[in-house]
Amino acid sequence: MLNDSDKWPVTCTKCGYVSDEPIGRLKDIDELTCQVCKKVAAFDRSRFSHDVSELKRSVEIAMRNSGYTS
Repeated sequence: MLNDSDKWPVTCTKCGYVSDEPIGRLKDIDELTCQVCKKVAAFDRSRFSHDVSELKRSVEIAMRNSGYTS
């Protein structure tokens, strides 16, 4: 669940192309280049890492509250 090898959809703000990027890669980069239109966009990796951590924690809490066991 939300491991570095899991994919995260990233949408180009110019052409709308959606690429599925590994979470681990997104934690290590400062910019993304669209595979289709080649637009280069800044990427806030520290914010992304924080948001993924918060999402992971929320999912774990919800699973624990629902009684789910893996």
